[in-house]
Amino acid sequence: MTNIYDEQNNIWELQTFLRDFSRVEEGAPLINPDGIFGPETVAAVRFAQNRLGLEVSGAADFATWEALFTSFRHRRLRG
Repeated sequence: MTNIYDEQNNIWELQTFLRDFSRVEEGAPLINPDGIFGPETVAAVRFAQNRLGLEVSGAADFATWEALFTSFRHRRLRG
């Protein structure tokens, strides 16, 4: 069972990946991690999904998490 703090931490981590993604993807929304899945986060998720060739839903599903994490990890290994 997850609690509100776990959910906020998960959202913060997602936002961190999205912020990193925005640094290398021109036109990506730049968001500040705050642990709130608001309109800015939805827009950033939709942008990333589009760029990563995923179904654009705005929802942070498993495929979105996996693609963002893989993108993040590859940049860290190369950088």
